[in-house]
Amino acid sequence: METLPKDSVYQDMAHSLRVGDVAHVEDLWMELCEKDDVNVDALGQIADMLADEGHRDRAGTLLLMTLPSFAERSEQGKALDLVRRAVRYARNPEEARDFAIQAYTQAMGHRPDIETALDISRIRIDPLKESLERLEQLLFIDAGDFVFHDSGWGVGQIESVDINSQSLIVNFQTKSGHRVSTEMA
Repeated sequence: METLPKDSVYQDMAHSLRVGDVAHVEDLWMELCEKDDVNVDALGQIADMLADEGHRDRAGTLLLMTLPSFAERSEQGKALDLVRRAVRYARNPEEARDFAIQAYTQAMGHRPDIETALDISRIRIDPLKESLERLEQLLFIDAGDFVFHDSGWGVGQIESVDINSQSLIVNFQTKSGHRVSTEMA
């Protein structure tokens, strides 16, 4: 785990959590959400610490409350990690659905196939956790990346990605131009 910024409100939050003052952590969290210079990585670490200390639901609730403040400031792209954590920790992760769609659309808006990926992932209708896994499988594999194939072909380099067919063309040492599903990558 990365170190929290020194002499910061994040250090104060970690200390409050260590001494069992979760209410103070919540107060500091809410104050942070009003500021413009939120350290998303540090906030994520605090959420992990809350969950590790047995306050998983509280971490999820705080994350869900945080997501709209990023949306209002058009910072959804910065918050993909917070979306993932909210889905992991929240009692009802479905509350993060609209924000997740906005965040991925903004963060991946440079990709011409983003809407296709959203549709294929079924993020608008399937349980959010599973659809986010499918979406990331589609979006975070790119030409030039390397994959490992368990069936004996070993490591190969992705030549192209076809989101519509959910497949990749991979050049393995013993077989060039082999089509594999994104699930196999």
